[in-house]
Amino acid sequence: MGSIRQGKIESVIQTELASFFQKNNSICLGSMVTVTVVRVTSDLSLARCYLSIFGSKDKQGVFESIENRVRYGAWHDRVKI
Repeated sequence: MGSIRQGKIESVIQTELASFFQKNNSICLGSMVTVTVVRVTSDLSLARCYLSIFGSKDKQGVFESIENRVRYGAWHDRVKI
């Protein structure tokens, strides 16, 4: 179990990612992507985000689209995959 601070940061990251996927549905290729769990390390240097992809037969393609957006998009310097 993490600290209260970790829990708050996890909640904020989950909310922001959910909002991002709602506003930028084009990178989800028309499928629904939900952020199921976010876990932050105790030193707050790394967050692991778990996604669920619904409504698409090509889940790997949707994941690759999201991954490419993270690698080459706005989050390039702040996110490791």
